[in-house]
Amino acid sequence: MKYSLQKEKLTLNSHKKFTIREMPDGDRSRERMEALGAKNLSNIELIAILLRTGNNDMSAVDMAKTLLIKFGGLRSLHDASLQTLSTVDGIGIAKASQLHAAFEIGKRLAATSVDERPVIDSPSAVAAIMVEDLRYLKKEVFRVLSLDN
Repeated sequence: MKYSLQKEKLTLNSHKKFTIREMPDGDRSRERMEALGAKNLSNIELIAILLRTGNNDMSAVDMAKTLLIKFGGLRSLHDASLQTLSTVDGIGIAKASQLHAAFEIGKRLAATSVDERPVIDSPSAVAAIMVEDLRYLKKEVFRVLSLDN
């Protein structure tokens, strides 16, 4: 397989299978994160870091690429259940749980604010507080927010 992680291509080329150790240092996900920071890594590389290891048939990078192809991107990958993720070759409950945990941490981080008690003085302030909790729901819900003036 030929790797060009700088440009995220969602296709698998099956010429030769490389292990992470066989990849040039500049293409290894963890080393790239250390050198360039997480914001400069592709989605494939970030997911590969979360998966940590591959198996006999695929590297962690190949698994990450396979997941993004199968689910059509991060949004659908996020929405997939543990059971659905674990049906993908090389992804068991442990790796599926790692991905779900990372997505949940991202949701919680996005929902936190610097102030523990934000000032709610407008509809946009309510939206800012509630949006992360409601954003990924699969069906419409009704929420009541009780304010103490």
